[in-house]
Amino acid sequence: MIPRLSLGARQFLRPKFIVISPTRWISSSAAEEMNYRIVKKVNQFLTVGDVSGAENVLKAAEARSISPNIVSYNSMIHHHAQNKDIDKAIELLRLVSMMPDMSINAATYNPILQYYSREKRSDKMEEMIKLMELKKVKLSIITFNTMIHHYTKANDPHKAKLWAERLYKEDVWWNPTTANVLLNLHCQTANIEAAQTLIHKIATRHWLQSAETFNAVINYFVKTEAPDQMRYWVRKMRDKNVPPTVVTYATIIKYYASVRSMKDIFTTWDEMIADEVRPNVVIFNTIINAVSTSKRSREIYKWIRVMETYDIEPDTVTFNTIIKHHIHNRRSDKLLRVISKMELDHVPMNLHSFTSLIPYFLRDNNEHIVRQLQAKMAQLGIPPTPYLVHLLDSHGIK
Repeated sequence: MIPRLSLGARQFLRPKFIVISPTRWISSSAAEEMNYRIVKKVNQFLTVGDVSGAENVLKAAEARSISPNIVSYNSMIHHHAQNKDIDKAIELLRLVSMMPDMSINAATYNPILQYYSREKRSDKMEEMIKLMELKKVKLSIITFNTMIHHYTKANDPHKAKLWAERLYKEDVWWNPTTANVLLNLHCQTANIEAAQTLIHKIATRHWLQSAETFNAVINYFVKTEAPDQMRYWVRKMRDKNVPPTVVTYATIIKYYASVRSMKDIFTTWDEMIADEVRPNVVIFNTIINAVSTSKRSREIYKWIRVMETYDIEPDTVTFNTIIKHHIHNRRSDKLLRVISKMELDHVPMNLHSFTSLIPYFLRDNNEHIVRQLQAKMAQLGIPPTPYLVHLLDSHGIK
């Protein structure tokens, strides 16, 4: 005999139903499954850049009186913002804002907020925050990270600190990026006490221990000129089974270059290769610059050849270092080859290139090359500095 269930048990086990149209009911679990499939399909189309396909999925769902949840629309807004189509992102945000029973959250606004951060539009970011507060949307940790990072990078420590203070009061779960942006802020504002407190927090909370966070701590000790602590945190990084990244090695090599320790630069390079970390152009530029100003300056082209073995093209910074090296050695012939090589490789000169080359060729009495460089500067739309204007005037070149 099957025992009779109590009324409470029968109500608990009874499938829950939701209305998707006046004449159609489905269970909430079925609705969740449908929405999961919709989100999955939308993301599949967006991954390959097929926005029309994603839009058709949402239209097909609505035609069947199935209301897609906010996750699908968030994916669409994120895609538009990432692809710099901010008008479409905002249009979609307005559309979902008018949908009844749509649970808009911080993830709906964050992609637009991050777009404005990349575009350095603090005013638009503040407008978005006011809109979120008006709609009573709870700010997420990504919102806080974006705002703190933006104002730190914009060299507005006052506003960055206000956002940091607001974060400390909010009940939101931190992630490694949070520790990173806060540490960068404390470093910029020289708030040693706050930085040390945060570093202790990172050391005692495993979920904050990522390569990104370790790199921020290592960078902090580089900036505060504490090499022993820098090395300690690299060891701690390994002890926690967090592999050093190219950013880790770039930071360490940059420090050793600043103190002119060639031995430590090459030891760090060997460790990086042993860890199978692929160097980037920043690391090569740092090493090439360090070599060019050392007793091993003849090895500059050796490192450029190593750079080429990694299929990394020299950039403007690389060529500027080579220019500086040849100017020091008064090799006009090699300088002309570098200028030709930059033209051939479509590497643009910058102001630093011209402020090095023009004074050199003026001293070399090579007016023809100076006029060529002057024309190139105008072509690139780079205005000459007052120093260059004065220098050219003194040689009768307008």
